[in-house]
Amino acid sequence: MKTNNKPLADDGSYRATTQGLIGLLDYAIVEGCELRRPLFVFLLRLARLALLEEEGASFQTINFVTAHDDN
Repeated sequence: MKTNNKPLADDGSYRATTQGLIGLLDYAIVEGCELRRPLFVFLLRLARLALLEEEGASFQTINFVTAHDDN
């Protein structure tokens, strides 16, 4: 059984782990948008906000840019 021997951040949180999870959620949100899965994206955004709230971080938003084909 592996154990995590990495020290906690100065404030006692797992900052690197949280940032990694936020990055994974951001990626999944983008993929869900591309696949046009609104409920999936909504649930991922809720999970992201809950994670940020738990971490005590300021809320960040993703600026989604949609490409329009003018042809």
